Amino acid sequence: GGGKDPCVRRFRGLDNYEVLAVFGVRGVMGHVGCRQRDVRKAYHRLSLEHHPDKAGGRGVDPQCASDNFVDLQAAYERAKSLC
Repeated sequence: GGGKDPCVRRFRGLDNYEVLAVFGVRGVMGHVGCRQRDVRKAYHRLSLEHHPDKAGGRGVDPQCASDNFVDLQAAYERAKSLC
């Protein structure tokens, strides 16, 4: 082993409520208050934060960053479909 940290896939394998929570949507007693605009704004913020082009400056493996970005995009599509 090269001693590298394993790639943490933060946006993979989430259930619907976890996906929505990533984008700042919280369920209240079984009701989810979900607005497309809020999900889109959160996605924009997260995509800038997790973009692979910024990985090197954060000391993140580029392949791991790319995988996470793909997972984030999939979570965004799922969140949009749930709102």
